[in-house]
Amino acid sequence: MTQTAVRNRSWGKWLVAVLLLVSIAWASLWFFRRPKLVTIVHPVRILLTETIASSARVGGVQESAVGAQFSGTVERLFVRIGDTVKAGQQIATLRNDVTQQQKKQARVAVGTARARLAQASRAPLQSEIKEAVQQVNEAKAQVAQANADLDLAAKQYDRNQQLFRQGLISRDEFERAQSNRDSLEARLRTAKATVKVRQAQLATVEHRPVAEDVQMARAQLAEANQALQVAEQQSKEATITAPFAGVITALNAEEGQTVGSNGGVMAL
Repeated sequence: MTQTAVRNRSWGKWLVAVLLLVSIAWASLWFFRRPKLVTIVHPVRILLTETIASSARVGGVQESAVGAQFSGTVERLFVRIGDTVKAGQQIATLRNDVTQQQKKQARVAVGTARARLAQASRAPLQSEIKEAVQQVNEAKAQVAQANADLDLAAKQYDRNQQLFRQGLISRDEFERAQSNRDSLEARLRTAKATVKVRQAQLATVEHRPVAEDVQMARAQLAEANQALQVAEQQSKEATITAPFAGVITALNAEEGQTVGSNGGVMAL
């Protein structure tokens, strides 16, 4: 082989080596500067349930036993366990026959007191005055009749007393005359007392309204109204409402069940 051929082969090896190095450098440069692949993920909301392996009691920040202020029967329940309620929401009603009866009696008492106040406050009618005068006259007529009957019985007694002393009548007949006179005297006293009562009633009718009677009637009406307000308040307490917003965690009674004033119907 000639010297020129050897020299050509040596340059060829160097050229291949240079090209190989340039290729490696280019490949390395491309590898480190190549675009990176990005994976786009769209998040999805899911429910995640975690189980705590422990013995404990789960409670709220605020817990309360909800009930009424008196004993009664659960008439209706408007919620179930797990229901969410708002503050002031109606959750149950109770029925108490005693408070309902007291409310009815209080209303009747108020009506009676109003009628009594109206009667005491109004002026007398002419028909009422006329009727009172007539009753006085009738009582006086009874006194007059009793006086006449007593006068006749007294004369009969005096005559029978003389006949009894003379032995012309029996003791029984004399005692009957005496008993008749005593009975008529009692009747006359009763008739006179009736006249006084009827005259007092006439004076009351003529001088109406009496300030003392009106004041007393007003006081009785105020007392009856106060009793009615108490009865109505007790009746309103039959509606049970949620004291705050929360979740019903327990039902301690069912519809138709009787509960006490200290027992909670449910837990909130």
